[in-house]
Amino acid sequence: MAPGSASAPISVLLIDEDPAVGRAVRQALAAPRFSTAVASRALDGLRLAARQKPQLVIMELSFSQGKGLELAKRLMIAPETRTCALILHSAEASSAARLEALQAGAAGFIGKPCEGRRFVQRVEDIVALLYGQ
Repeated sequence: MAPGSASAPISVLLIDEDPAVGRAVRQALAAPRFSTAVASRALDGLRLAARQKPQLVIMELSFSQGKGLELAKRLMIAPETRTCALILHSAEASSAARLEALQAGAAGFIGKPCEGRRFVQRVEDIVALLYGQ
C-alpha cells in the first residue's frame, strides 16, 4: 500500500527541542494522513528514528546538544535510517541555511515560523514529490 493512503499513514518523526513546536506539528500532521511521533532531544530523535524507521523526519537545524546538520548527516548514512526522507526547519531561513540543508541530504527546508495549514501544505508538497501523491 502506498504511503499516506487511507490505510497506510505516512510515519513522521519530529525532532525539535521546543515543546510548543512538537505539540503544533503533532496536531497539524494528524491521522489519517500522518502518524507523528516527537522527540525533544537530538540523540533521542536519532535513537527513535533507528527504532521506528519513519518515512519522514522533520527536524530543527540547530540543537543545544549539537548541530542539526551533523544529526542529519548521521541519519542519512545510518543503515537503519538512510531511507528516511528528511525535512529541516529553522528560524534561520537564509539561502545559505537552505543550501546547507539540501547538501546534508534533506528533501526540503521549511522556514520558521510556518504555522498551521501552510506548514501542512509544505510537507504535503514534499511528500508529493517523494512519493508521487
